[in-house]
Order: sequence, then structure tokens, then C-alpha cells
Amino acid sequence: MSNSTSKTTAATSNVSTNRGAREDNEQNQIAGDYSWQHSSWPFSPDDVLPLQWWRTMPADQLGDAQHLLLRTTLQNIATFTGRQWLACLHEDAAACIKIALRALGARPITEIALEVDLAMSFLMASALGGNAGSALVLSHILRRVPINRGFAKKLSVSWLELNLRRALEAKATKEGQALKTRHAPANRDTDDHRAAFYDGDVS
Repeated sequence: MSNSTSKTTAATSNVSTNRGAREDNEQNQIAGDYSWQHSSWPFSPDDVLPLQWWRTMPADQLGDAQHLLLRTTLQNIATFTGRQWLACLHEDAAACIKIALRALGARPITEIALEVDLAMSFLMASALGGNAGSALVLSHILRRVPINRGFAKKLSVSWLELNLRRALEAKATKEGQALKTRHAPANRDTDDHRAAFYDGDVS
């Protein structure tokens, strides 16, 4: 291969490499802008029964594994508690919110009975499943339950933060997709040039 050909190959490779590095840097910057740190917490979900998570664990300590375990727990319980929970088993947000507000009643909860734990756990499952409305209602209710005020406030804020984090992550994803779309024509030009070169169409 001649020196001219070698230089052309190297130049084409460098353009592709530099563009790829630039895109990675831009995407990393977008991801960094919306990064989120887990809060510190004195105990883990393994230390508490799933039906008590809603009043003991902040949202950022509950991931996909806990969501699945909670759904399984609720499904097993709902089998014996009647039809009022069936819609909630499918994480029908409207049904979950209705039952939770019914359990709350007109006045603040003074005692956390099993029915309250069930109602709030279904609501939390809906929130963990991605429903912003359920997370908002749960945040509101946590400020009205008979647990330590400072503790309840932290739990309440965690569900508002979850909604914010999801909104920012959705924005980051959208911006990342827009970035790829913006660079797509240039990437195609580079690929076409490289293909033409190796096919012998470039002098």
C-alpha cells in the first residue's frame, strides 16, 4: 500500500475515532448532568417486612428486586382478601390511589392496621412501577401517618425525588437520542467514505 493510501486510511480512521470520542464525551456529559446518588439509610429492605416498606424505606432504596418481591407478596395476600384489590394487582394507579385515600379517611391515620399497610403497599407498588401520581399521593400520605415526623418527612421527600429523577432520566434519554440523530449524517458519510476506499473507489 502506498504512503498516500496509508495516510488516507489513517485520516479516515482518525476522523471516525475522534467523532466517536466526541459523541461519547457529549453523552457522558448528559448522563453526568442527571446523575443521582443513593441516600444513606440505617437499615436495608431485608431488615423490614415488604408490607412495611412504605413507612420505613425511602424510594431510592427500593429497586426492581424489591418491586417484584412486593408484587408477589401482595398477590399472595390479595387472593384471600376479596375483589377490591384485583385492580391494584395490575397496578391500576387510579384504583390504588382510591383505596389508599379511603384508608386515609377524612382525618389523619392514628393507627397503622393491616388494611392500611395493604392499601399503602399497593400504592407503593404502583409508584415503583412508574406511576408519578401514585408516588405523589404516597408522598402526601406519609406526612399524615403516626410515625416520627422527621422520619416521615424524609420518606415523603424521597418519593418526590423519585418523580424528579425519572423526569430527568427521561430528559437525558431524549437528549441522548437527539445527539445520535444529529451526528447520524456525519457518521454515514464517514462510513461511506471508508467503504468506498476499501472498494477501490477512492484514489
